[in-house]
Amino acid sequence: MITYASGLKAVTIVWIANPFIEEHRAALDWLNAITDQRFNFFGLEVELWRIGDSQVAPKFNIAAKPNDWSRTVSEGVARVVHEGLTEARNSPTKGTKSARRQFPVARESREKTRTGDLNRGDTEPRRLLGSISSRWNSETNSYSSGEIRVELVMSSENAKSHFESLMADREAIESEIGYPLVWHNLDETKSTKVCVRQSANTRDPEGWKEQSAWLLAKLEDFKRVFGPRVKGL
Repeated sequence: MITYASGLKAVTIVWIANPFIEEHRAALDWLNAITDQRFNFFGLEVELWRIGDSQVAPKFNIAAKPNDWSRTVSEGVARVVHEGLTEARNSPTKGTKSARRQFPVARESREKTRTGDLNRGDTEPRRLLGSISSRWNSETNSYSSGEIRVELVMSSENAKSHFESLMADREAIESEIGYPLVWHNLDETKSTKVCVRQSANTRDPEGWKEQSAWLLAKLEDFKRVFGPRVKGL
């Protein structure tokens, strides 16, 4: 990886594996620690997920990342939120392309900003609180309309038992958060998920600002309600 990166003068290096052993995770953390801010080393663990009869899709879990990545993406979120989608409204062509970039950046930034918020430490990023904008609708099992959702994914070796602990408190959790949640604990996967979803036209830039606000509000709900519980597991 380092040999080819040096030949390409790369500044961002992503290593995808399933799974990462602790020695390799430590090596990426070490590379991030000894290099300056121009270089970023990421480790991603890949899983294949299927919900019901849906198509199999890749699920990436962050195993290693630069130490200041959360701060960087947080600044990116602030820029997107404050700037909005003005360019998209003023320019039907160039603006639309810009808006198509802006919404995924905002989504990804919130996800990565909150990666680790529910963890015990950066060395074990096994609980991911994230926001998703998808063209696939999991309720209709089709691409007829998309959806947005916020989810808490647990994928450690104790994910199943932790899920059951949260499930036992489901009534109190849903009462505190203020709306029903979807609980996934499929036998064929080692990961578990709790989420809230809403059908949305994710192809239309005019709706992105409202969808982004919905995602941010639900992320804050999840952090408030699940944060103390997950940290206590």
